[in-house]
Amino acid sequence: MKMRSDKTKKQVCSRRAAYLFFVCICLSLYGLFLWQGAEYAASLRRPVWRMAADQVIPTPSPAPTAEEERINLNTATAQELQALPGIGPVLSQTIVDFREEIGGFYYPEELLFVPGIGEKRFEAIQALIVCPTRTATPEN
Repeated sequence: MKMRSDKTKKQVCSRRAAYLFFVCICLSLYGLFLWQGAEYAASLRRPVWRMAADQVIPTPSPAPTAEEERINLNTATAQELQALPGIGPVLSQTIVDFREEIGGFYYPEELLFVPGIGEKRFEAIQALIVCPTRTATPEN
């Protein structure tokens, strides 16, 4: 058998140490990635309608109609909401209940969080509703 010289043994040892160091760094980065991913996933679990108003990104409304023809989501009664296309008595009462639960709407897009209102229904009524700018911040 051929014996390795001391120089060869030192090279092998230093390569193993470098490899071990590289593996430790990779595992540390992977652990950091998993930890950050867990924080991000936890942030997705909180209800979006409880986020601060400045975190909700409003989308531009299609061609607005006259202000007096639009329905104010924060003051409309269940009967007034029934004038919107696709909104019946049950859904209008759900909107009123949701509004009372969250303390009022900041943006029309928050209607998407009401059970029974999806993207298509929201697009149909988006030009007919308005949420005046509020000065108070919502509760978190």
